Amino acid sequence: MTRQSRQTRSGQTGSRIRDRRSALGLKQADLARDVGISPSYLNLIEHDRRRIGGKLLVDIARVLKVEPAILSEGAEAAITESLRAVAAGMGRSGSGPMPETDRIDALVARFPGWARALAEQQRRIAARDAVVAGLRDRLRHDPVLAEAMHEMLSGVSAIRATAGILAEDRALDPQWTARFHRNLNEEAERLSDRATALLRHFEVAETTGVEAAPGTLPEDAVEALLDRAGHHFPAIEARGAEAIDDVLGGAEGLPDGPARDLARATLAAYAADAARLPIDRFAPAAEAAEYRPEPLYAMAGGDVALVLRRMATLPPGAPDFGLATV
Repeated sequence: MTRQSRQTRSGQTGSRIRDRRSALGLKQADLARDVGISPSYLNLIEHDRRRIGGKLLVDIARVLKVEPAILSEGAEAAITESLRAVAAGMGRSGSGPMPETDRIDALVARFPGWARALAEQQRRIAARDAVVAGLRDRLRHDPVLAEAMHEMLSGVSAIRATAGILAEDRALDPQWTARFHRNLNEEAERLSDRATALLRHFEVAETTGVEAAPGTLPEDAVEALLDRAGHHFPAIEARGAEAIDDVLGGAEGLPDGPARDLARATLAAYAADAARLPIDRFAPAAEAAEYRPEPLYAMAGGDVALVLRRMATLPPGAPDFGLATV
């Protein structure tokens, strides 16, 4: 990325703030008052003569009712990277003219809506590709699927053998005939139960307002549950682990079995963190620290991982944080 392209993107943050404020019919003086700065300073920001970030950007985004990433240069950088991925994919396919990668910045600046649409399309395609790869791997290695298929094939073989005996031997003793009929009925019921259990194993949790790729693993269903809640559970924050049953009881589309067990374990870990670092103390401290984790380590007795996990579970209104544990 060139210095010029970085300056182009950083210079658009103020313009976005101005455009969003105008769209809401909010006066510059009112926005400045709500975020605690002078109108003249806000004017400099909106005309890209002052850089902005940290708590001030978060406060302005809150008043303008948008995510901070929508206003920041990071959002545009993510779009640009997605568009570069689109171009790279077309290059691998070798079909048609190549996109002009040297003009991506101009595309983002002049047509932000179309650029965002293309980036979102790329994100969805990448997510679908990941799902296909996961399905392929699961069909090869899933022990539950392997066991279920073995049991179903065994059941089909038993039914076929029993039916063959009944069809070929017309002179069977009535007692044996009844026994074979009973065996057929029992094997058919077991086969139906196994097929139903296998279908349930592949069920996907429906999401509300959050698009999730068709999950095939318990982790997918649990991730959808966390996304719907914004990774924050007020009931568990208030009542601890005793609220887990209520949360799971109200979880739509969470299949029984491994997914629900994993969800319970995840929420139990959440409750343990909430007990160690209560939200009523941690959230104000995080805001006072401008959401920098370093000043908060002392609250957790130096447990860095605990602080980072709690940052990722802050209530709505705080910046969005993600935590990847490897």
